[in-house]
Amino acid sequence: MMLCPLVISVCLGLSTPVYSTVDFAPLETKASTTKETTELTSSTICSRCTCIQREIVCRGRPKLMDLANLQIPANYNKLVLSSNQLTRLHPDSFKSGIDLTEIDLTYNEIGFIAGNSFQPFKNLTTLCLAHNNLVTLEDDSFAGLEKLQKLDISHNRFKILNPAYFEKLVNLQFLILDSNALVHLHGSIFKNNIKLTHLFMNKISASQLEDDIFQYTRNLRVLHLEDNFLEDVPRKALAKLPLLEVLYLSGNPIHVISAMAFPKLPNLQTLVLDGMYNLGLIDIYGFTDLPLLRNLKIQHCTNLVYIDPQAFNLDIQKEHSRYPQLKHFVLHDTSVTTLSEKLLNWDDLEDLDISGNHFHCNCNLSWIIDVVRKNDVNNNIKCHSPEALADRVIGRIQPKEMICDNYHPMKDDGESAPYHERAPVIPESRRFSLLHLSVIVMLSVTIALSVLLVLSIRRRGFIYRKLGGKPAPMTYAGGENVLYMRTTIDC
Repeated sequence: MMLCPLVISVCLGLSTPVYSTVDFAPLETKASTTKETTELTSSTICSRCTCIQREIVCRGRPKLMDLANLQIPANYNKLVLSSNQLTRLHPDSFKSGIDLTEIDLTYNEIGFIAGNSFQPFKNLTTLCLAHNNLVTLEDDSFAGLEKLQKLDISHNRFKILNPAYFEKLVNLQFLILDSNALVHLHGSIFKNNIKLTHLFMNKISASQLEDDIFQYTRNLRVLHLEDNFLEDVPRKALAKLPLLEVLYLSGNPIHVISAMAFPKLPNLQTLVLDGMYNLGLIDIYGFTDLPLLRNLKIQHCTNLVYIDPQAFNLDIQKEHSRYPQLKHFVLHDTSVTTLSEKLLNWDDLEDLDISGNHFHCNCNLSWIIDVVRKNDVNNNIKCHSPEALADRVIGRIQPKEMICDNYHPMKDDGESAPYHERAPVIPESRRFSLLHLSVIVMLSVTIALSVLLVLSIRRRGFIYRKLGGKPAPMTYAGGENVLYMRTTIDC
């Protein structure tokens, strides 16, 4: 089963030939000078590297430490200089390379990139600088790269990113910042990157995000925030992303997915919550503002004990429930003991994995027998309790064997103790819109009718004459709440 798989390989595109071995030219003889051994020049590039199929591959040269006026031959589109000992780039490193569209400088020891170092590469679309020693950049280190679409600066030593670094990258679409201990991200960091669609911010040591960090990236479709120190869903920051389709929050120490934890994300289709070991509760209305949610993965959240039956309900405080049309649902390796039949439209699911949980198989869970049989996953789903059914495959149990008892997951499960007395907290803004607004409307109608009544008395039955002798019935017009209108998105 796959949850709308998204595999992005910036440095190794699918169209790139894969080399199982790379045949380099023999090393220089002992008569060679030190400069010839440590420096790559235009005259030596195709004798020391592999030049084939429009690619120049110079990988793993143990003594390659510098580049000098390197002129890339015409018609070559990709330059691979990974796994060498390059320490710096300067304006004299490259002389020309008008046809290059991709440069891979990963796994070097680059600690300094001077301004205008990439100036010759006017057509460059992909630049990979991951796994180096970069702490800072010059404001114009990326000058001349107006066509750049993909930038990977992950696994470096950045602590602060100056907004000027990305200022000239107006066509940037993919940005990977993973594994940099960023102490702060300024709200204007992406001011000129309005075309950004994929942003990776995994392991950046973020404990919170500024509310306006995404104010200029409203076209963002995919956002990775995995393995940070976020204790709450960054609701206000995410509210700036109306087109977001994929969100990863795995590995964050979030304790509770509270009521309305997520802002209104009308296009979000895929949500991944993996390895969130502090997560204990998914509260009522936890996923309410995600109407287009199709793929949900909750996995290795070993302290998760309870999912409220109304967690997915799109209509708050209404008589009839409405749910997102979830197609792929993974709830694996948690401490959840029961699930409500009203949690989802179970018949709409195309893929289901609810194995590895602590299901208490009583009569309240007997409905799930037909669900697991229908989805052909009955061999993986077992009872955890009561003792008589422990380790029994649910799909092979008869409903009558699941007897009724007084078990309640929020009372009888010791692990759920911190949530026993917890009341759902609906954000103040939402409480106003649903409760206060209705009160205000009712008061306004009452006042208006009172005023009209007084006027009618004074004007001797004016209203009744106009309405043909009796009041017309009051009706309310309007369709479905626009917050939950469906939008077709190709996954």
